[in-house]
Amino acid sequence: MTVGSKSRAKNQAVSLSVIIISLIALLVFLGWLYQHNFAESKGADVPISAEAQANDKKMRQIYQNSGGDLSRVSPEDRAWLHEYTRGREQEAFDYYKGRRAGPTR
Repeated sequence: MTVGSKSRAKNQAVSLSVIIISLIALLVFLGWLYQHNFAESKGADVPISAEAQANDKKMRQIYQNSGGDLSRVSPEDRAWLHEYTRGREQEAFDYYKGRRAGPTR
């Protein structure tokens, strides 16, 4: 009987160490998951293409020329806006209104 109790105690010690290692691995994984999903980036911005900068400049110009009023946009600019924003002209204007049509980066 003493032999059985010794092996049982040894198995419990191994199980405890496996549990502790598993908990540490779980905490490391949860920390990585938090950092990956919720932490702010460290300034690794994606570069903006020349085409995107030109579109932003045109959008800003249309916004400023109309005074922020979508009804005052010319038909040509309205067509460009409709194509560029995929029908969400008002949302785009609201975005630029929030930015107050300030300078681009």
